[in-house]
Amino acid sequence: MTVNLPRLHYHGDDWMNDPIPFYWNGEYHLFYQYRMPAKHWGHARSTDLLHWETLPVAIAPDVEGLDDDGCWTGCCLYAEGKFHLFYAGVQKGTRRQTICHAESDDLIVWRKNPCNPIVRAAAPYAEAGAWRDPFIWHEEGRWHMLLSADMPDRPHAAKGCVAYLHAPNLFDWTLGDPIYVPDGMVQCECPDVFPLGDTGKYVLLMSGGHTFVRYGDSMRGPFHRPAERPLFDDDKCYAVKTLEDGSGRRLAWGFLVEPWGWAHAERPVEQSWSSNLSFPRLLSADANGELAVSWPAELDRLRAQELGVALRPVLGRWTNAEGKRQQGAELAGGGGAPDAATGGFAVAVAKDAEYAYASFPAEWSSHQLELQATIRLNGATRAGIAIRCTHDLREITGVFIDAATRSIVIEELSNGFDSIRPGKRKARSRLALPSWSPDGWWHLQVRLDGPIVEVCVNRSTIVSGTAYADSELATEAGLFAVGGGAEFAARRAWRLALPQDSGTGE
Repeated sequence: MTVNLPRLHYHGDDWMNDPIPFYWNGEYHLFYQYRMPAKHWGHARSTDLLHWETLPVAIAPDVEGLDDDGCWTGCCLYAEGKFHLFYAGVQKGTRRQTICHAESDDLIVWRKNPCNPIVRAAAPYAEAGAWRDPFIWHEEGRWHMLLSADMPDRPHAAKGCVAYLHAPNLFDWTLGDPIYVPDGMVQCECPDVFPLGDTGKYVLLMSGGHTFVRYGDSMRGPFHRPAERPLFDDDKCYAVKTLEDGSGRRLAWGFLVEPWGWAHAERPVEQSWSSNLSFPRLLSADANGELAVSWPAELDRLRAQELGVALRPVLGRWTNAEGKRQQGAELAGGGGAPDAATGGFAVAVAKDAEYAYASFPAEWSSHQLELQATIRLNGATRAGIAIRCTHDLREITGVFIDAATRSIVIEELSNGFDSIRPGKRKARSRLALPSWSPDGWWHLQVRLDGPIVEVCVNRSTIVSGTAYADSELATEAGLFAVGGGAEFAARRAWRLALPQDSGTGE
């Protein structure tokens, strides 16, 4: 196994998950679950969303007490001249979860509240179940809290809910009825709620295998399932949480995991990256007033070198938009003005009814890349971008539009371009595409960082996945189509590196 670890995604010096973002005075702070088995709160900060400085551990479990088995996820806020952390303390033996508090003057040194716990579980919630992941905000003169909780007397597969509490201050909490009880979730972890721009809608995020989206008319609901795009992301990016920064942007992070690459001591070496922080997501409202997920402009600074994207047909028939066949080693020719950025014509057309593949220049040779293409299916059952390829295509990962499932898919294709079963690592991510149109254009923006793949589709949704390779030579990329024609336009590519790096991103 060739191990090419991420270089652009933040990871602490040990196992981590559950990002807890907080913005203050021009700095992005990231708290996160840290170490196993008794979880601490790790801490990092950034001023540009690219470089992260690891800071001292914020809070750690006590030797004995309410959190001696871990300080679990929560939130950070500023009130009355102090910074406040609220978290779930977990006790050894009983595994009982209670809500605890710590405060700080500088976001670095934290003092636990001697009056902990702040809140214990009670009716109408299960007293011995989930009682964690506090999310707190101030509105209409009161404080409000959401928690991941369990409802008693419901089937196990439907016991999860989002609990609601309110208080005149940060410490005297009254339990209210849950703001959301789904029909079939075991857990509603890491709740987060925010206004969706000026649409009048509010978004509730919660995680249970995936991160789910629900819409409401206020911060306190009621919330309902959207008609389309019910998932925020796939199961490779979990526990998505948000902040509002100094310019009013809503940004979000999840942690990227390779199931089951959670336990640091048990996972194979190629999964040692598992639990890296995702790239930041920019959340906004689209033209229809729905949640759109894209990337902030800061990530464009990772583009260290633009690469040529001339195509070399390998399988099938390829033409340009005017029908001109391949000439020489690249897709080029007459019938229109050539596009300088692509080294040929702006639109490449895969004509073959069975398989078509064309490769980008092999001299790219990088494990940190950004590739863009706009794709239309003209009869193809699937079409997209191939990454982490060997020259003989023995190894290949596809990022493609799949007509059969109307979804964006990231999948190992070592069994063939049209394989219905993933390769030996069973690496597959899939996310349904909203507003499906069989003859529409789909813009794919792929960012590859070692085994991590993150893809933005039509600048409105993001899916993450993995791309493994056994060979050091699996550095090529290309375009492919299966089962019919497809068009590929607006092709661009860059080698990626952190801005201060002078290397090639290798």
